[in-house]
Amino acid sequence: MHNCVLEEQESKRLKALTNYKILDTEREITFDSITQLVARICQKPIVLISLMDANRQWFKSKVGTDRCEMSREHTFCNYTIQSDNLLEIPDTFEDSRLTKNPLLTLPEPIRFYAGMPLKTPDGYRIGTLCVLDLKPGKLSDVQRETIQVFSAEIMVHLESAKKNRELLQLLNEEKEFQVLFNNSGDLHCITNELGQIEYINDSVKDRIGFNATEILGHTIWDYCLPEDIEIVRPLIKEGVKNGKTHFEVETRVLTKSADVRNYCWSNVLLNGRWLVNGRDITEQKKTLKSLEQLSLVASHINNGVVINDNNNRVIWVNKAFETITGYPENELLGKRLGDILSGKKTDLNIIKNARMRTLDGKSYSIDILSYRKDGEPRWFSVMNSIILNENGKPIKSIEIITDVTNHKNAEIELQTLSLAASKSTVGILIRDKDDQVMWVNEAFEYTLGFTLAEVKNKKIGSLLLGPETDMELISKAILSFDARKPYEIDNLFYRKDGSKIWMFISNTPIFNTEGELERQLCIGVDITERKIAESELINAREEAIKLAKAKEAFLSVMSHEIRTPLNAIIGMTQILLEDNPQEYQVENLEVLKFSSENLLALINDVLDYNKLDTGNVALESRSIDINKFISSTIETMYFRINRNNVTLNYHIDPRIPQYVQADKTRLFQVLINLLSNAIKFTEKGEIRVDLSLENEDETTVSIKFKVSDSGIGINEDKLNLIFESYAQASSDTTRKYGGTGLGLAITRKILHVHQSEIYVKSEKDKGSCFYFTIAFLRCDRCSQEVIESLEEKPLPSLVLVVDDNPINRMVVQKVLKRWEIVSEFAENGQEALDMVQLKEYDLVLMDLHMPVMDGYDACLHIRALPEGKYKKIPIIALTASKLNINKKELTEKGMNDFVWKPFVPHDLFNKIRPFLEKTK
Repeated sequence: MHNCVLEEQESKRLKALTNYKILDTEREITFDSITQLVARICQKPIVLISLMDANRQWFKSKVGTDRCEMSREHTFCNYTIQSDNLLEIPDTFEDSRLTKNPLLTLPEPIRFYAGMPLKTPDGYRIGTLCVLDLKPGKLSDVQRETIQVFSAEIMVHLESAKKNRELLQLLNEEKEFQVLFNNSGDLHCITNELGQIEYINDSVKDRIGFNATEILGHTIWDYCLPEDIEIVRPLIKEGVKNGKTHFEVETRVLTKSADVRNYCWSNVLLNGRWLVNGRDITEQKKTLKSLEQLSLVASHINNGVVINDNNNRVIWVNKAFETITGYPENELLGKRLGDILSGKKTDLNIIKNARMRTLDGKSYSIDILSYRKDGEPRWFSVMNSIILNENGKPIKSIEIITDVTNHKNAEIELQTLSLAASKSTVGILIRDKDDQVMWVNEAFEYTLGFTLAEVKNKKIGSLLLGPETDMELISKAILSFDARKPYEIDNLFYRKDGSKIWMFISNTPIFNTEGELERQLCIGVDITERKIAESELINAREEAIKLAKAKEAFLSVMSHEIRTPLNAIIGMTQILLEDNPQEYQVENLEVLKFSSENLLALINDVLDYNKLDTGNVALESRSIDINKFISSTIETMYFRINRNNVTLNYHIDPRIPQYVQADKTRLFQVLINLLSNAIKFTEKGEIRVDLSLENEDETTVSIKFKVSDSGIGINEDKLNLIFESYAQASSDTTRKYGGTGLGLAITRKILHVHQSEIYVKSEKDKGSCFYFTIAFLRCDRCSQEVIESLEEKPLPSLVLVVDDNPINRMVVQKVLKRWEIVSEFAENGQEALDMVQLKEYDLVLMDLHMPVMDGYDACLHIRALPEGKYKKIPIIALTASKLNINKKELTEKGMNDFVWKPFVPHDLFNKIRPFLEKTK
C-alpha cells in the first residue's frame, strides 16, 4: 500500500515537472546569472540548477562542469527532494547514505554537497538548486539564505514562464483572454511585425504609469533607454534573420514619472506578430547587486578581525582569523588573545604595554612574533581600535590582524644583505641615475683609498682614470650606461695615492616599477694579482713558443746535416753493391748498408715524433682495398722473420667492406711499428694480425685491429710505461734488442690523430696483444692510385743537378749514369738560374737548402722567366729536411715533385721517368 502511494506521488511530481516544459530546453540568461552569482557567494566551484526526471537528473544551468545530465540513481539530489528543507552534507565520506555512491570513487570525488528543493506552488519538488565542492566544507548563514532565496526565485521564473505559456494557449483558444491578460503581474502585449503595440494588458498603468490607450500604436522601444536599444535591437534583428523566434533580453524602461525601471522581456515571434512579456526586475537587480557586493567583501577580506570585551577577552572572530592563526572561534571565546598566540620567542613586554594602553582607552599598532596553533612562528601586525561609551570608558576593542611574516623576513634579509654588503671584501658602489655616488662599502674605501665623504654626490669615474687606463673600454662603458644596459670591464685604474690597480668592474642598472632608471649597482674586484699572473703566463707561453720554434729549427738543421752525409754513405754503398764487388767486400758493404739504414730509421723516428708532438700532421683520406693493404703489409715483413721458428699470419672478418677511406701511409706506419716490435721480441711461435668488424652504419665502419705475438711479453707494472717517449719495458731492452723507444709513442700519437686509442694485454714470457679501433668512412671502390714497379731502362737525356754538397752531386751523377743520363752541376740556385738560360735541360734535380740562393727562390725565378719552356721544365726537389717539407708549398713554389735524401735509386727512377719520357 505504501509503495503504491509513493508511485502515485512520483507520477504526479513528474507530471508537474512536465507541465513546466523546461526539460531539454536551451540555456537562459536568467538561470545562468543565478548559478554564477550563487557560485560567487557560496565560493563553491560547482553550482547546478537541476530537474529530476524519471531516470535522470538534467541540468538547466551549470557552473564548473561540462556534463548536461546524469543517472538519477546515484545523484545526491535524490535525498534533497525528499524534504522541503535545505540539505547540507559537510563531508560526503562521512555520510552513511553515500558509502557506495560511485561519485565518491572518481579521481576527484565530490566531498561537499548542499541543495535546496525547487518546490512548485502545489508542493511538488521537481528539482534542486545545489552547490558542490571537491573538498569538505560548511556554508555560512548568509550562504544558506542565498541558496534558499534563489531556489524560490527559480520557481518564480518557472511559474512566470509557465503562466506565459498558458496565457498564449488561452489566447489561441480565445478563452478568458481579457481576464488573464489584464490581471497579470507582468506586462503583456501583442505587437505587429514592426513592433507597434496592438494589445496591452491593463497592468501597464500600475507598472509604468501609462494607460493602455496611451500605449497603443507605439513600440516598446519608445519607452526603453536609447543606449539599451542600441545593444538589444541589432541582436533581435540578427536573430530573426537567422530564423530565431524566441528572445529574452533586458532593458531599462523610463516610466511616466521619469523613474527608470529594469525589465526582463520575453519575446516570441508567432504568425507575424510579437507576443511580448515584460517583467519588472528592478528590486531583483538591487538584491543581486547587494549580494554581489557582499560576495566581493566576503571573498576578499584576508585580514583577521577580533572583537574583545572591556576586559580584553575575545567575544568574536571572523573566518580569516582562523585561517591565519589556526584557532577556531570556540577555542578563543572568553580568553585573552595575547595569552593564546604568545610563545617562547614572543616579546612579552610588547603585550604588557599594549594591554596598558587598552586600559587607558588608547588605540595602538604593533608588530609581534606570535605562534599559530600548529606551533609555526609568524609575525603579526595588530591594529587595535578602542570603542568607548558615552562616558569615555572602553567597552569593546576591535583588532585587525595581518600576517606580515614575509615582510618581516624581507626586512631581516635586507638588514643581513646590508651588513654583508658593508662588510664584503668586494668593493660595492651605488650611484644614482645621474651617475653620482650615493654609497660605497668599506672594501671600496680600502681598495681605492677614497672615503664615502670624499666621493658622495660626485662622479667618481674621472677620479680613477690615468695615463695607462684603456679609454676605449671606458667609452664603451659610457655607451652602455647611456643605453641603460649592464656592462663588465677589466681596466687599469689609479688609487687616491696614484698607485696603479687592475679592477674588474660589473655595473648593473636598477629600474623602478615604471621602467625608469633609479640607481646603479657597481661591483669592483681587485684583479691586480690575476693580471700579473696572466702576464707571466703570456710571457711563459711566448717563451715556450720560442723554445718550440728553436727545437723545430734545430731538428730541421739536424735533419739536413745528418741526412746529407747519410745520403752519400747509403748512395755510395748501394753503388758499390751494384758494381760487382769482390765476395769478401760484399759482407762489409752489407754491414755498412744495414748500419746506415738503421741510423736513418732512428733519425726518421725522432722527426716523426716531433711532427706528431707539435700537431703538424694532417690525415689524408683516400680509398684503399683493405684486404690488399693488409696482405701487402704482411708480405713486406716476411723477410724479417725467422721462418723456421716463427709464423706470420692474418685474418680479416668477411663482414668488413672491401673499400674504406683511410690514410694509407699512417695506417701502414702503425702496423709496421707493431709488427716490427712483435718480430723483434718473438723468437718462436706465431705473430698474428686480426681485423674484426666492431660497428657500422650507412656512412662509417669501425674496424678493430689486433697484433698479437708469442714473444717475451711485458711485466704488468710496465704496461703504461711502454707508450712513453724513449721508454722501454726494461733497462736491458735497448741493449739487447735495439731501438729508440719511440715506436709505440709514435703509434699512439698517430692513433690519437685518428680519434682512437691503443691498448695492450700482455703476460711475461707468454706474449703480447696490441689492439685499437678506427672508424673509417665507407666508399664504393679503390682510388686509382697504382704505383707501378717500373723496370729500369735507359733514359738518355740531359739533367741539371743543383746541390752545394760535392759528394751528393757525385752520388747523383753515378746513379743517373746507370740510365744513360748525362748530368751537369750547379752549386747553388743562382748558378742553376744562369745555366737553364744557356742550355735546354730535360729535367732539374734541385736541392732546397743552399748558399747564395736556395732551391725555393731558384724555382720561382726560373718559372718567372718570360719564355714558356721555363714554365714547363720539370723541377724535382732533392731534400734532406724531412721535418718541415710541405708538398703544397713545393707546388706553389713551382716544383713538380720531390725525393727524400737519402734516396733509393729505384725510387728516384720512378720519380723522373714519367717526366723524361714525356719530354722525349
